[in-house]
Amino acid sequence: MVESFRALTDVRSNLRHDMNLLHFIIQILDSKLPEVLKISKEIGTVFEAAKFSRTEMETEIKAIQESLKEISNELTAQKCKSATTSVSDPGVMNSKLTVISSKSDSNILKCKGDRFVEVVETFLNQSQKQMHEIEKLIGEMSKKFSTCVSYFGEDSVKASPDVFFGHFCKLLTQFNECQTFLWELREEEERQKRQTIAKSFFAKKQRRSPRNGGGGNGNGGGASANPRDPRNRDFEKLIDAIQSGDIFSEDLTRLRTSFRIPKRKSIRRS
Repeated sequence: MVESFRALTDVRSNLRHDMNLLHFIIQILDSKLPEVLKISKEIGTVFEAAKFSRTEMETEIKAIQESLKEISNELTAQKCKSATTSVSDPGVMNSKLTVISSKSDSNILKCKGDRFVEVVETFLNQSQKQMHEIEKLIGEMSKKFSTCVSYFGEDSVKASPDVFFGHFCKLLTQFNECQTFLWELREEEERQKRQTIAKSFFAKKQRRSPRNGGGGNGNGGGASANPRDPRNRDFEKLIDAIQSGDIFSEDLTRLRTSFRIPKRKSIRRS
């Protein structure tokens, strides 16, 4: 079932070849269920889960168990060797050996200063305890993973965490890419809409301006028709700023300062 996720990007739109079924699903979710778009944050841990390999884990656990078994065998051999030495050579026992009692084995005899058996036995007990806790956690993890896999209709025996969660990682990556594409597309549409409105507004304003026609006095018509007129250059700068979107940024104050039409001097009638 999870392998069908790839079909979401394989199904293409007839109207736009750069859009697929996943784009359409995101658009529907954005209008109907916007809270679902937060799925990347809710299941973002699948990226860590996909790094886990059951085969590698089982290999490492088996290697640790074999190492602990070798240590246990060596410890048993050292205990037997110490006991044999103490019995076969009573002279050495009287001169160099002392009897040390312990809860685990009160009959072990060892040389003074030799703490090999004591240290290794402590290490082995702690390691076996930690190994038992790890095996318990692995059992709980396997049980939860089997439940999760069965929920999506997959075989819990054949499924591997790195492969299973890898499908979700790929889906979330494509989901974020499609979501970013739709955001950029929406921003582009809004920018084009603002440009169209601005062009229409200034075109109407220019047609209504008394300086734009030839019915005014000679000075007014000549100033508007001259492309070198500073007023025409400022008007072109303003149109360019609207088309590029700079007018909606922090440069609005600077553009307003540069776009100033000088007042017309009143002509006194003689």
